[in-house]
Amino acid sequence: AQFIKNSLSKKAKAVKMLKSDIRFALTGTPIENSLSDLWSIFDFLMPGYLLSYDEFKDNYIDNEDKKARANLLKRITPFILRRTKKQVLKDLPSKSVETVTLAMNDQQSAFYMASLVEARREVEEKPNGFSIFPIFTKLREIAVDPDSFFENFHEMSAKFEYLLGLIDTAIYNGHKVLVFSSFTKVLDNLTLALEERGVDSRTIDGATPAQDRLSMADEFNTTENFKVMLVSLKAGGTGLNLIGADIVVHLDPWWNPAAEEQATDRSYRIGQTRPVSVYKLVCHDSIEEKVLALQESKKSLSDSLIKEGDSFIRKLTDEDIRFLLS
Repeated sequence: AQFIKNSLSKKAKAVKMLKSDIRFALTGTPIENSLSDLWSIFDFLMPGYLLSYDEFKDNYIDNEDKKARANLLKRITPFILRRTKKQVLKDLPSKSVETVTLAMNDQQSAFYMASLVEARREVEEKPNGFSIFPIFTKLREIAVDPDSFFENFHEMSAKFEYLLGLIDTAIYNGHKVLVFSSFTKVLDNLTLALEERGVDSRTIDGATPAQDRLSMADEFNTTENFKVMLVSLKAGGTGLNLIGADIVVHLDPWWNPAAEEQATDRSYRIGQTRPVSVYKLVCHDSIEEKVLALQESKKSLSDSLIKEGDSFIRKLTDEDIRFLLS
């Protein structure tokens, strides 16, 4: 079901043309980006059961009335069988999650604050059809590693300094490390930084062929040839088994925490025999802290529909935008 959540995609349209007597859909995150994901899955299972998309949008996506949400929950509950990892995998080792807040260095902080002032001005002057996401993206890029994106910036970011130290310690103590970022340029720059320290790594991103992904994952899990795997967040969402790692690092928070959870589960899954430590790196006094706070404030909707943690960031309001740029 992971591949049919976008009802406009060619894959979804093709799958929905298949003829069958009975249908099932399997996914750990039926609501990943918005309620439209849920509609598309049910459109495959029972076309018309949740009305047309336009009717569904009017009744549930654009309508935050509690009675409407309760009605939707009542309609979908008989058709959802949910089992959490704790219920099914009794022998799975423990998992700890720690948010590590870091202070930007002086050059990085000055660049960020100047860009934030510019972002506020652009938002105030925004014309119709103005997209806020390029502004948010620039601020996130500066927070994670400016050297990966901007010329004339060559100072190592606070996150890279922390991460490289963490990797050195982890390898010394016999661990393997899985690093996620939503920016492939960051992973490329991190590869160079690791090479300078004599640390071998591999990278899996959206351009990595499926067969290469499998061979790299198998080498990582079964050999000591390399102990650091770098993965783009989107590429790490499905289809990878990376139980060789027992330390997971998220370099930059994503709007949707469910995507981060899915990425972490590349390591924390059947076959994992060691406790898994997860580190989420966040820059203090930046948009990243605001993203985490916004995630928390937005998660109640999906928690009320699909129990236990399928959270997502929905359409940002003007108030949300002001908060993220505060």
